[in-house]
Amino acid sequence: MFYIGYSDLHTARIFVAYSKNGIDNWKRSFNPIIKPENNKFDGKACYKPSAIYNIKDNKWMLWYNGRNNQKEFIGLALHSGSEIFKRI
Repeated sequence: MFYIGYSDLHTARIFVAYSKNGIDNWKRSFNPIIKPENNKFDGKACYKPSAIYNIKDNKWMLWYNGRNNQKEFIGLALHSGSEIFKRI
């Protein structure tokens, strides 16, 4: 599960959690996986994650909204392999 967490009203980050059955025993890993970067398109907030796993290329593809002040943008984060869950 990819989800967002707020540190204050305006600052959001993207986190990941995993459950073998999708119902209980959720575990968090590598958090946050995406966070705001100063002077970038997502400098204030990263939120609204939507992810798929591309089996053919062995790669996670995560689209998200990035906000820097009043403007919003769409970002794409790529991650090779299943290491995103490695510590679970």
